[in-house]
Amino acid sequence: MLFLIGVQVQAQHPDMLTFKAAKLLTNKQNEASICRGLPYQAEDTSLNKTEQFHAAYRNLIAFQDFGFQLSPSKNLKFGIDKSIGFQLMENPYQLYYKLANQTNYYQTKVPYADFNYAQGPNSQLNLDAKFAVNLTPRLNIGVDYSRILNLGNYMRQFTSGYFTQAFGSYLSKSNRYRIIGSFNWNMGVHDENGGITSDSTFEQLTGTNKSAAVQLKGAQSRFKSYEFYGRQFYYLGKKSFIQEAEDSFECIDPRAYFSHSISYKKDGLFFDNTAGDSSETLFPGMSGTALLFSDSMQSSTVQNRFSTGVFRKGYFSELGFTHELFNWNQHGVLANGFNVLIDGSLEKRAKEKNDIGFNGNAQLNILGYNIGDFKLKGELTVHLFGQAAIAGFEQFSYKPNEQYLHYYSNVFSWENNYKQMQVSKLYAGIQTTGFRHNFTLQLNSFILNNWVYINELNKPIQNNSLITVNNLEISKTFQWGILFLDQSILLQQCNSSHIQLPEFAAKGRWYLNGRIFKKVLLVQAGIDFWYNTSFYGNDWNPVSKTFYLQRNTPIGNYPMVDLFICGQVKKAVIFAKLEHANMDIFQGAAYASPHYPFPTRAFKLGIKWRMYQ
Repeated sequence: MLFLIGVQVQAQHPDMLTFKAAKLLTNKQNEASICRGLPYQAEDTSLNKTEQFHAAYRNLIAFQDFGFQLSPSKNLKFGIDKSIGFQLMENPYQLYYKLANQTNYYQTKVPYADFNYAQGPNSQLNLDAKFAVNLTPRLNIGVDYSRILNLGNYMRQFTSGYFTQAFGSYLSKSNRYRIIGSFNWNMGVHDENGGITSDSTFEQLTGTNKSAAVQLKGAQSRFKSYEFYGRQFYYLGKKSFIQEAEDSFECIDPRAYFSHSISYKKDGLFFDNTAGDSSETLFPGMSGTALLFSDSMQSSTVQNRFSTGVFRKGYFSELGFTHELFNWNQHGVLANGFNVLIDGSLEKRAKEKNDIGFNGNAQLNILGYNIGDFKLKGELTVHLFGQAAIAGFEQFSYKPNEQYLHYYSNVFSWENNYKQMQVSKLYAGIQTTGFRHNFTLQLNSFILNNWVYINELNKPIQNNSLITVNNLEISKTFQWGILFLDQSILLQQCNSSHIQLPEFAAKGRWYLNGRIFKKVLLVQAGIDFWYNTSFYGNDWNPVSKTFYLQRNTPIGNYPMVDLFICGQVKKAVIFAKLEHANMDIFQGAAYASPHYPFPTRAFKLGIKWRMYQ
């Protein structure tokens, strides 16, 4: 990568080299901003959260996993962000995936590189490397790569994952044609230990060298995903002629477009019981037998979408038509199908000062396997006196995931004919926009009908009564001189025992921020913490690859505290952190999931190095 940087600096287009002295930051766009004709945004180069390389701790207020990276995880803040169409399963590893709909497309004057590396005990390794370069002023390519490796703190916690995204974008000289695309490859493996065999024995131990026997001796889970995505735009707009030296060419001011996108995605989750482990809890009906077996769920989906859009002066509208082909394979049982969907959007962006904006969109599955599924959304935004007030609604109706309807494995199998799930969501929020450290508050209220959940026997059940869920999220940063208190708070309430959630969760980053050594070195030093109240967290079954209800073992009511220090000189950041610094202070043991303890105290070092202009 370093070699390529040197080569590409020498290979820049002559027109680009004239910008070298301007010291402009690297800019980026995503697909949504491209469709709306929005300008590029500067890449975030702040020091904040450099030490938080764990994706869940960095992005979520509350979550549940096994206490180590790349283990199955679930967001404990209730919410539904679902697109209409076929879905085989809930993917418990998707938090770590590179995805086409999250791709950023760059515009750089010189090659841009962002390198992040963290190392800890027990071969704990995190590597993130991003590189983007403009081969011409209008053609940009890049790669985003992540590597995670961990031997774990306790028996059989090995994880290994590779996550790669290659992306590119091109805009013609006349602004008439544009194409964007990415290829995403995600794969990984982790040992399934089934949790420790005796919580009481483990809780009598202290120190960083404690260990405990586990249920499974040789089981392993794997995941693999390939995704190709490409979208091309043909723009319409007012024509003009541009003169460059002795050459002139036609150029347009884009105001509308015709678009076609194509995607191919293949997903797979696998379980291998290579040691013939037996467990009445995890493999009911197989207790006392030594069985060697493997199970898998795989699906492939091809989508073609045609759309037309109009954007101008803060307004945006789009109509789309999608054809989807899919097939799935569970333990040798094959099936396939198709869907035909239509969608539409109408938006007006509110200006930063006194103004009103709105956003409405709809998706409807008109033919095929998921016929009748729909999603509606409406949102109103009011900017007034440095404040932004938001209110909106969402309405979902969708067929349960295929795994809830039909599932086949060595251990579990079922055939269900469930009704469409109905979800209504109302939300309102306030966000300040005129202060140095702004404040956000949002209240969400959900009404669920025909909700499908996984019961204590690890089987899907459809609930026939209404379920209500409410949550309130508040975020604010306070500053007194060099002291910063950055925190988020989550309050939740649910009227049903079929959905288990913590009632209160909080995370914060409290730190000192300032420059030392004649203001050459920027330093941040402080604590990161996460906390949620006690609740009956879901248990995990590796065969069905799902979290399921349990009401015997509470988890939570335990703060996780990390100590950190970061130092930045120019574009390089070095950090050190002590993870789980409060181990054995509040109590002898705590659990990330039932029978899965939090990791022991560990010291880690890392470096972040950005190379850009």
